[in-house]
Amino acid sequence: MPPSHDHAQQGLVKQYLRGSSLLLLGRLFAILVNLAVQVLIVRYLVKTDFGAFAYAMAAVSMGATCVLLGLNGAVNRFVPIYLEQRDYGRAVGTILIAVANCLGLAWLSWCSSLACRIFSARISYNRLNRTDGALTHLFL
Repeated sequence: MPPSHDHAQQGLVKQYLRGSSLLLLGRLFAILVNLAVQVLIVRYLVKTDFGAFAYAMAAVSMGATCVLLGLNGAVNRFVPIYLEQRDYGRAVGTILIAVANCLGLAWLSWCSSLACRIFSARISYNRLNRTDGALTHLFL
């Protein structure tokens, strides 16, 4: 092997190590911050409040999984490929599709939450104001 090939290969290895170590440090920092926040939340909330918080976090986690629909993986995979190929239109399009999908499904989730609140309030109102024991008043 010519020496120039070894030098180029060493530079490529250094670039990969630098990039992967940066990603590893960023992930480690995120895990440590998450741990610290969880410890602070546990220390400052009583049992029932922490239970409500954990329940809400589980709901948010499930909602995020449904809203993302795997597009976070698509952005992580395809955007660097398109940028390397200098295909900026496809890179921007991938990002815009992911953002539009997240915003659209978040809006739909908000609308369904609002509808549930309105429907629940109507049922409660009808239960309080019914004169006979018929269940038909619940849904009118």
